Amino acid sequence: MKTSNNEIKIISPGMERRKLTNKIHLLDENKFIALSKKIDSSFNVVQEKYKELNKVASPVVENEYLWGLIKTTDVEKSLDGLLKVIQELAKCTLGAFQANSENLEAILELMKISVSIENDLYRQLEDSDCSKENIANLLHDLCSQYNIDSHAIEVLFEQSFNRTITLRTRINNLREEFFERISKNEEKFDHFDETIQKKEEEFTSCFDSKTAEYKKQLEISIKECLSVIDKYQKELNATKNSYKQEIETLKYFLMESIKQHNVEVSKQHDTKFKQYERENTVLKNQMYMLTQDVSKLQNRSTWTLSISIIATIVAAISFAV
Repeated sequence: MKTSNNEIKIISPGMERRKLTNKIHLLDENKFIALSKKIDSSFNVVQEKYKELNKVASPVVENEYLWGLIKTTDVEKSLDGLLKVIQELAKCTLGAFQANSENLEAILELMKISVSIENDLYRQLEDSDCSKENIANLLHDLCSQYNIDSHAIEVLFEQSFNRTITLRTRINNLREEFFERISKNEEKFDHFDETIQKKEEEFTSCFDSKTAEYKKQLEISIKECLSVIDKYQKELNATKNSYKQEIETLKYFLMESIKQHNVEVSKQHDTKFKQYERENTVLKNQMYMLTQDVSKLQNRSTWTLSISIIATIVAAISFAV
């Protein structure tokens, strides 16, 4: 924009319009530039988030990732992997919505600023319309007072007012341009929302289908495992009963063997005891006979001693005489 002799010329539809708004003190140029950059940046972030979401969700929708994810050999690990996939999808979806929300926030801020610009400019134009009548009357009175031809002054004033009307037109064009850009962005966001909704529906349908399939497979696997466990339990019980029966048989055999051994030992003890009794009887008889012999010997010795004593006494008496 260039200003010379109170004339306004629009050179560039972008920067010069912002300079125009700065000239009439309605908007800070740096704020407008920062807001435009924020919209562009957030729009790029939205596209990146949608790419990430498409990258994560496409294999799931196309049945390339979840196939065989749940394994019966390690159900907990498989469910943990499935949970991570769902978390990644939720994270990408949330990121896309957050980026979309930031972009919409910037666009709404831009709409708010554009409405504020329009309101302020129209208010100034309305004020200018009010002052135009006063100034025109003042100029006419002044020219009449000093006998001046007011035609040239009125033409100059009309030209100045027409420039103001041209500014109103440019503001309307700027507003239409803003609304057009906003409409295009809204169409893109509507398309993104439809894409997200479609992807979510496809993922939900695929996930529900796969969940039902894996649940059925898991139930079959659990049923087979329970059948195998029941079979092993029955075999274990049969083995335990067999071992128990063998132990009882062995115990009975040992008890019978011990009992038989005790009977044999008892018989042997009885036989030996009877033998000892017979031997004891024989020994008693022998002792009795020995006692009798000893008694006889003692009697014989006593008589012999008595005779010897008597003989000695007789001999002593005879010697004394």
